[in-house]
Amino acid sequence: MRDAGEGRPVRDARAGRPVRLVLLLDSPTYGGAEECILQLVRGLPPTVRRTALATTPVPDRFAAAVRAAGTPLVPLPPVRGRADGTAR
Repeated sequence: MRDAGEGRPVRDARAGRPVRLVLLLDSPTYGGAEECILQLVRGLPPTVRRTALATTPVPDRFAAAVRAAGTPLVPLPPVRGRADGTAR
């Protein structure tokens, strides 16, 4: 990957395509994981195409911060029958 500080897009060197990143949140509450995702959203260069996916209900604070950073947010239905045996 190239340094985005040079004003050039960050690219996948093997394919020559821009890097796309999907960030997934599966929690109805706001906490440490949400803060980590927001740090990525805010800290990555704009040449990295970011999309946040979040299961509903999406914490309002998280949704507002992601959108304020200019990252698309796609709400998804809650996960059912999770592999860890829990259900929300």
